[in-house]
Amino acid sequence: MSAERVIATRHQLLETKKQLDVVLNIRHILEDRKDIYLDLVKKAIDEIQVARQKMYASLSGAYDRLALSAMTMGRERLDEILPQLKTLSSLKGYTRRVVGMEIYGVMLESVSIEKNFGFLETSTFLDEFLEKMQVALKDVIRVAEAETLLFKLVEDLQNTQRLINILDQVVIPRYQKIINSIDSRLEEDDREELIRLKIIEKRISNKNERRIP
Repeated sequence: MSAERVIATRHQLLETKKQLDVVLNIRHILEDRKDIYLDLVKKAIDEIQVARQKMYASLSGAYDRLALSAMTMGRERLDEILPQLKTLSSLKGYTRRVVGMEIYGVMLESVSIEKNFGFLETSTFLDEFLEKMQVALKDVIRVAEAETLLFKLVEDLQNTQRLINILDQVVIPRYQKIINSIDSRLEEDDREELIRLKIIEKRISNKNERRIP
């Protein structure tokens, strides 16, 4: 709808102003939604930092035990045993709703490392490595889950900001232009009508003067 094609009536002016009010309300809702997403993004970043620190600590502790295993058992013996390990895990998918948005995630319900060798063939450091690695695997999944949530939030935040930009740069200015155009044309019509009435009034006055003897 362009300003040139709009019929300049007071009714149309009121209707256009109502439509603009609706658009402004939508923008207000989008702005509130953006603020919510910004807050969630900040929290997600903090959550990722904590999860990563925990993951790094778990992996660091596991590899420290692995290094001690190599020192006590010998590198060759460790290389023979490690390929025999089997990781058994149970994953569960779930859906999480965040601000009306569904986010699919994966939860590591349980994880275990199956050992196909005898207790006397290894060292306690290797057992400790396996225990810590099980914890580390859960931490890795948790980091991946937190990063997936962050990516989804950022994507929706960008889409929300894009809608706000369209309203600010295209839709709202268009309505304002139409309203200003109708206002100007109505004011011009009012001026023309006032001039017309003054002319009529002057003619009537002149006729009355000529009738007076």
